[in-house]
Amino acid sequence: MQTLIEVAHEVGLDVMENASLPESTTGLFVRIPGIDPIASLSKNIYGCPKLEKVALATCIGTHIVMVDDDLYVPTYYDDYKNKPKTANRTEYRRKRRAVEIAISSEELLGAIASGIEDVWDFAELFGVDEEFMAFRLAVWEKSGR
Repeated sequence: MQTLIEVAHEVGLDVMENASLPESTTGLFVRIPGIDPIASLSKNIYGCPKLEKVALATCIGTHIVMVDDDLYVPTYYDDYKNKPKTANRTEYRRKRRAVEIAISSEELLGAIASGIEDVWDFAELFGVDEEFMAFRLAVWEKSGR
């Protein structure tokens, strides 16, 4: 299985550490015309594998959805202000791609077959936080993937 760094590079996303992000921000997806897209991860999350995995998967999911839709939006706020329904749909697709990239259907089915039932146990197994895992389970339950 590929690491998330390998997936990021495969889809054309550079990954870098950012020392100037606010403490509450784990990662930032940056796409500026004429420059390769960047997953800018906070230096504060290094050493915390769960935060690293969730932040990078979220940046990759965002990049893939934006490339698929050929979107260029200066800020998420501008997108939401101008098209709230579209922005919410896009946000759902970004999150869905992130959780599917971080935890494959095969891995999830294997964990289910092993008897794991609690979101916390799934989160521990896959090295993500409970919110991310709950969303992954909801996507799997809704779509079977």
